[in-house]
Amino acid sequence: MWRVSGWFLAIGGCNPRGTPGAACLSAPDCQAGLSCLYPIGAGCDAQGACDVPPNGCLPGASRLVLCGCADATVDLSCIGDNATLPQPTATGSICGGREAGDE
Repeated sequence: MWRVSGWFLAIGGCNPRGTPGAACLSAPDCQAGLSCLYPIGAGCDAQGACDVPPNGCLPGASRLVLCGCADATVDLSCIGDNATLPQPTATGSICGGREAGDE
């Protein structure tokens, strides 16, 4: 980091901890008003990012086939209109036949 006129300037595209776009593992890692969100189906090793919670649901998302990592339950009733969830999710063989939305 470089100090410029009393302000810190981040070099290299890093976001200060807890700000929009910063890496996170859960909501407490983010500033007030932000959530820790993961791209849907990005896998169990996906990195979360602090972001403004979605204000709508993605149409047709309830038909997606996803599973929660570490046997977590996945609520597909409303996937955010930004295609994120507050937990990592996976698709395919990693789900072991227990995919949410699979009927």
